[in-house]
Amino acid sequence: DVDRVRDPAVAALLGLPSEDVLVFRRREAFIDEQVVQFQEAWYPLDVAETADLDREGKIEGGVYRALLDAGIPAVTADERVGARMPTKEEADQLGIGSSTPVLTIERISRWADGRPIEVLRVVAAGDRMDLAYEALPLPIGRRSA
Repeated sequence: DVDRVRDPAVAALLGLPSEDVLVFRRREAFIDEQVVQFQEAWYPLDVAETADLDREGKIEGGVYRALLDAGIPAVTADERVGARMPTKEEADQLGIGSSTPVLTIERISRWADGRPIEVLRVVAAGDRMDLAYEALPLPIGRRSA
């Protein structure tokens, strides 16, 4: 699904005024015809139009390829992973019981100049998902606060 929406909370995460129109994309991921996760993503209107993310249908090669091809590659991201019990709607959509936890992911991707260009939220069935982060580059000589 693709739509144009106003969402003040997401606009703030994208560094935009609360009244700005955003492009909202929603998709589901399946394994053996069972939904195992759904993703919701928001983009600034100008970014979505430039990368052709404001059209219906699957983005061939993926969103990050479309952003790269449009000259606005996502080069950094902040990601938060959590777990919680599902809402009734989430449990129904994922085909899980109310006692099966879901994994949640929120990622804010940024362009080279630091501008946020995507807010992505994922909800996944906790009994069927595994998050694996491999070969991540680590900052050398950087101190954390």
